[in-house]
Amino acid sequence: MKPLYYFTLCLFLFLNGLQAQQEFVRGRVLDSGNGEPVIFATVRIKGKAIGVITNREGDFRVPMKFRESSDTLAISSMGYQKREVPIPDLSLSDISVIWMQPGVLDLDEAVVTAKGKRRMSARGIVRRAIRAIPQNYPKHTFSTIGYYRDYQYDKGKYVNLNEAILEVFDRGFDEMDNPTTKIRIYEHKQNSRFKRDSLAADRYDYKNHSKVIENAFLPANGGNEFVILSIHDAIRNYRTNAYDFVNNMEKGDLLENHSFKRGKDVYLGDESLYVIGCSKNNKDYTALGKLFIAKGDFGIHKLEYSVYDHRSKKNTPGMGVNDTLGKLVFEVKTEYKSGPDNILYLNYISFHNTFLLAIPPKFVVSEVGVNVRGAALNIYFNNPVQMDSHAEDRKNYTIRFQGKRIKVKEVRIVNDTLSRVHLDMKPKDLNAMIKEMDALDRRGGQINTLLQVHVKDIHDVNGNLVNEWTSKAYDQFREYFVQKNIYFAQIPTDGPFMDKRRPIFEDQPVQKPDDFLDYWMNTPLKTMKN
Repeated sequence: MKPLYYFTLCLFLFLNGLQAQQEFVRGRVLDSGNGEPVIFATVRIKGKAIGVITNREGDFRVPMKFRESSDTLAISSMGYQKREVPIPDLSLSDISVIWMQPGVLDLDEAVVTAKGKRRMSARGIVRRAIRAIPQNYPKHTFSTIGYYRDYQYDKGKYVNLNEAILEVFDRGFDEMDNPTTKIRIYEHKQNSRFKRDSLAADRYDYKNHSKVIENAFLPANGGNEFVILSIHDAIRNYRTNAYDFVNNMEKGDLLENHSFKRGKDVYLGDESLYVIGCSKNNKDYTALGKLFIAKGDFGIHKLEYSVYDHRSKKNTPGMGVNDTLGKLVFEVKTEYKSGPDNILYLNYISFHNTFLLAIPPKFVVSEVGVNVRGAALNIYFNNPVQMDSHAEDRKNYTIRFQGKRIKVKEVRIVNDTLSRVHLDMKPKDLNAMIKEMDALDRRGGQINTLLQVHVKDIHDVNGNLVNEWTSKAYDQFREYFVQKNIYFAQIPTDGPFMDKRRPIFEDQPVQKPDDFLDYWMNTPLKTMKN
C-alpha cells in the first residue's frame, strides 16, 4: 500500500504543479512580414473593458479563466490590421504565435483635395494637434488601472524586475498632473525569479558618481519610479516642462525646437493617421521623434521621442536604437486610445534611459599590518599578485602618517598575496607611530585616519589593476500599461494612497479592491537566457 499511496501523492502534487503552470495562457505577437515582435500591441478581451499590452518580445499572458469562458482576443497596433483570436485556440503548454498583417491603404480611400487647396504642412498639422489638446483629452476626473514595472536590461536579461498593479486617479488635463494625481497600489512585488543586482538598483548618485546618466541628469523625485515615469508623458504634461527638447508643448517649445517632415499615413484600426517626423540637431545631441495624429480631430494618438549623444557611441546590442547617431540618452513612447466619448485616454507609456554604474575594484589591498622588528608594513592583497607586474617597485607604494610622507626603502614579495614594505624610519619613530595607532585603536578610532597606504600600477594574476574602478552600462526601463479605463471616476477620500516621496516597493500601503482578480501582472515570460 505504501508504494501506491506514494504514487498517488506524487501524481496529485504533479497535477497541482501543472495547474499552477497553466494559470495563464501565453501568446507572442509577431509581424507576418519580417517575423519581428510587435511591441506594445493592445490585446483586449473582446466585449470586456480589460486587456494587456505586449512587451518587448511581443509576449503577453492572459488568465486561464478567459479561456475557460471561451472569450476572444482583439489585437490591434498602429500600422497593422486588427486580429481576433479565440482564446480556446491558444495552447495550454506552449507560447502561441499570432501573426499580424501590415495595414494597407485602399485606393478607394484616397482623399480628393479641391483644386488649388494647399496641402497642410507637417508643422501645420502638429500646430493644430497641440491647439486641440484641450478638446481631445479628458477634463473630468477619470482613473486607469494597469500593470506597472521597472527593470534594468543587461545582456539581454531582465534585472531587478519590480512589478505592481496600480490605479491612477487623474483630475483631468485642466489640472497639473503630479500635484493632483493620486495613486492606489493594489499589489506590488520585487520579482525574485529574475536576477537581482543591488548596485544597479541603487538611486542615481551624481555626488559620488556611483550611478549616473552620462552627460544628462535625471532628478530623483523622492526615489519614486512611477513619478519619474509620469513626468515624461509630454502629452499629459503639455502645459509644463516634460523633457528636453519637447519641453512645454503649450508654449510652442516642440514647434520651435524641431524640424518636421510628413511620413506615410498609417491606420489604427479603421482610422487613418498622419505620421509626422520631427528632429533636432546640435553639436552634442540629435533628437528624433514621431507623432501619430488623427486626421479628423487632430488628436495625438502616439508620441515617440529619443535623444542621442554624439560624444559616446556605445549602445546595448539588440535594443533597437540607432547606433549611427551616438549613445541613446533616453527614449519615450506614449500612446493614447479613444474612449466611448471619443476622448483620448492613456494606453501605455514606456520610458527608457541608459546609465553608467561604477564597479568597485576587483583587486585591492585587504589588510595592512606592522612588522616592528623589520621596520616594515605587511600589505595583504585580496588576490594573488602577478609577479612581473612591478610589485617590488617601491615607486608603486605611497605611505603617509598623519599626512606626512614616509620614504620607502625597499619592497619584498613574501608570497603571492603579501608585500613587505620596508620603511626608511628610525626605530624610535616607528615605535612612536605604532603606539599612537594602538592608542587610537583602543579608543575605537579608525587607523586609516593616521596611516594611509596607496598602491598603484600592480596587477593580479587575472589582469586586474589594483584599486581600478570601472563602469558598466545598463538600460533602465519604467513602463505602465493600462488594463482598464474608468472614464468617469471619483477619487476616494479615505485612501490609502501611494506616498510619492518614497519608492513604490518600500513600505507603501496596499489595498486590494473587491474585483482585484480582474487584473493581473503581465510578467515577462521566463526564458533560458533569463
